[in-house]
Amino acid sequence: MSRFTNQLFSKLFQLDIVKRNWAKRYQGLSFNDTPWAALKKPLNESRFTFITTAGVHLKSDQPFNMSDKDGDPTYRSFTFDSDPSDLMITHDYYNHNDADRDINVVLPLDALQNCLDQKIIGSLSNSIYSFMGHIEGKNIKKMIRNSCRELSQILLKDQIDVAIVSPA
Repeated sequence: MSRFTNQLFSKLFQLDIVKRNWAKRYQGLSFNDTPWAALKKPLNESRFTFITTAGVHLKSDQPFNMSDKDGDPTYRSFTFDSDPSDLMITHDYYNHNDADRDINVVLPLDALQNCLDQKIIGSLSNSIYSFMGHIEGKNIKKMIRNSCRELSQILLKDQIDVAIVSPA
């Protein structure tokens, strides 16, 4: 789809009738074998990371590919201490005007830092990880087989106890 078409659909999805009709027809993915890992230590001793599907990335990074109708199955990473003015959102499938003004709308950097400062959580990973939501068709398998596997290895190596995953 073209960028114009994506932006048009983003505007249309603000209408309740469009949202309701889409929700009736949408068939999400379902997995019977999703592993669950119980937290083995208190939150204030745990290492956290944040993963979003908001399409956030550094302005210096390659933007997410909005021309592939099945979405971009790759991810971007940047540090927790990245200056919000160095971040941008490349994702045409939702209205991110508010997030463009304050990245905390989709990426709660201030809240996570506050939890760290108050010793509610033990530590933060060096990096935040960002995917583009709206992955469909052939790119779902690509994302799971490539990007998600690669990222899971990074999180294991970084000894992450808790990954907060947030859709946009």
